[in-house]
Amino acid sequence: SAQIELSSLHVIAYLDAVLHGDTSRFRDAFNREQGAQIVSDPKAYIDENLDMSSFLIFSNSSSTPSAQMPLNATQSFIMQTNWTLRDGTNYSELPSQWDVNVSCGWSGGAWPTIGSLSPNGTATCEYPMVSVAPGSHKAWMRVSVEGAPSSLYATVSRTNTPMILTNPAPTIFVAQHGSSSFNVSDAASDPDGTLVRAIEATLVGDNSSHFGVTLGADGLTMEVYHAVQEEWLGECLLELKLKSDGGVVDEQNTTLRVFLSPVDDPVVKFGGVPQQLLEEDGASVAFDFSDVALDPEGEALLVSINGANTGSDGPIQFSVSNGILTMTPLPDQYGAVILDALVGDGTTPAIEMEIPVLVESRNDPVSINQSAWENVTMDEDSTHVLNLSLMAYDIDGDVLVWSSYHNHSEVSIERVLDQYIITPQQDVNGVFEMLWFNVSDGTSSHNHALTLTVLPVGDPPFASITSIQPVAGSSTATMQWTVIDVDGTTNTNAAVFVDGEEVSVNHSCLEEGLSTQCVTLIPLPSSPSGIVMVELKVHDDELDSDVVVSYALDFASSDTGSPSEENDGSASSIDLQTSLIVAAALLLTLATLLTVALRSRDASKPSGEMPSTSIKTDEVVEVEVENEPSGLLARVNRLR
Repeated sequence: SAQIELSSLHVIAYLDAVLHGDTSRFRDAFNREQGAQIVSDPKAYIDENLDMSSFLIFSNSSSTPSAQMPLNATQSFIMQTNWTLRDGTNYSELPSQWDVNVSCGWSGGAWPTIGSLSPNGTATCEYPMVSVAPGSHKAWMRVSVEGAPSSLYATVSRTNTPMILTNPAPTIFVAQHGSSSFNVSDAASDPDGTLVRAIEATLVGDNSSHFGVTLGADGLTMEVYHAVQEEWLGECLLELKLKSDGGVVDEQNTTLRVFLSPVDDPVVKFGGVPQQLLEEDGASVAFDFSDVALDPEGEALLVSINGANTGSDGPIQFSVSNGILTMTPLPDQYGAVILDALVGDGTTPAIEMEIPVLVESRNDPVSINQSAWENVTMDEDSTHVLNLSLMAYDIDGDVLVWSSYHNHSEVSIERVLDQYIITPQQDVNGVFEMLWFNVSDGTSSHNHALTLTVLPVGDPPFASITSIQPVAGSSTATMQWTVIDVDGTTNTNAAVFVDGEEVSVNHSCLEEGLSTQCVTLIPLPSSPSGIVMVELKVHDDELDSDVVVSYALDFASSDTGSPSEENDGSASSIDLQTSLIVAAALLLTLATLLTVALRSRDASKPSGEMPSTSIKTDEVVEVEVENEPSGLLARVNRLR
């Protein structure tokens, strides 16, 4: 089975490593798959102790100085040895990936050691004696290859250096009604680096009854205290018996002076601190700590709040001077806070006190951001947004109610969520005063009137070709067209193009209000057939843009205005002079009807509203106009 196969793998490897000295099988035998020094399964063995194992052969082992020579704190003990595997393989013949390790140490001690391996494979351990305790100790060196170890041991004797007493002997000061802790190392030290402990402590002298002494459990510290509740000052002597750690007995005696020093009594608290009541945005309140505490020696009280003399905490700002605490509410702040006070006399530990403070809330008026209530300037045919959250807020968190009113029919103000949207009517500009806005939190309110300035913006002209009538007997046609500019300045010096080629023409125009009616005699191709495209381009100097309209003149259709043939073969034609007279009469009649139509339309529109043509600046707009009926009523209807 798999279990038997796995067990066999370890057992066979164990026999190869132990019986045949096959170091390459050591890791398999002792379950070190991850590394030579790492046991992969700690539960694989009940106990593993390879200290006495001998998988390597040591040769030329030596120690410096000799192990029989005692060493002092200034010396070091060095062991070194050469080695090979049990089959005679030396360090240089090992595979490069094999793990070779040198470790050093003391049996029963944790003193520092230094292990190294030379390029030729010599193992060395250095044992500095400066920190080793006096006495006899066992040093060990362990060399392992792929985890398979062999060890070398030596017994080293460390000499003792007597302890040195502190001179002059220190004085122990004990505060009246108090105690003092003393470190024995302040009375003596051992050059060997071992600890010095007090094994006995005795108070002597006439005044020794006023004192007491307690040794620490480890003998490294002791506590001397004033044993009697009395107002007395004096001194006595303390005899100490000291002993140094280590294998060699090193004991000495010393005598210390114990002095009882006067002490300043701490501040005494005799009352509780009442709650300090303040009002939001109200006056300051002062509290005198002498009402609840005093110093037995009559010294002035020294007070700090939260570790400082001035500062802020919660809804208040505080300052303390000469034992008096002054509390001032912070603007628009309320709530409760507990101040931590330390009260002392400057020499004794301060006592702790808590000062409860309550700041009662008061309703605050609406807070106005005046910079957001400035007059509004905007362009014609645009909108302006007022952000209400930037204009006002309520420090108490109350919901604000907004309203607006004005008497201008040309201006619309609408509330959308947290904004007011101001929209003048199309083509309206000018100054509109007394636009009122109001905000309230239910208790207080704020009113303010803004002035709206709408800056004029140039509008493109609107042009249209109402009709084109060919003149019988000639290669010309009369073109009737209209141009409207709501900005009031109309350019009638229009360019005309016939089938994409600009032609030279003269315009006869009649201006009526914002509308201008024009008649133009245009040349036609000598033998037109099919569709002739006529384009009219009007330039707007203010916007520096062109408006282009086109008219498709279809000579293949019967209603193009070209002469028609009679059944009897005789042709009826209108000469050029007659055509112009008829065109002028039609133009006069058309202007009269257009005036009536425009006045009727202006009367029905809100004040300031102008007709507009949707066009972008610096763009050319082309309008295709189909050949339509050219009667007078049809023209009027198109203008409307």
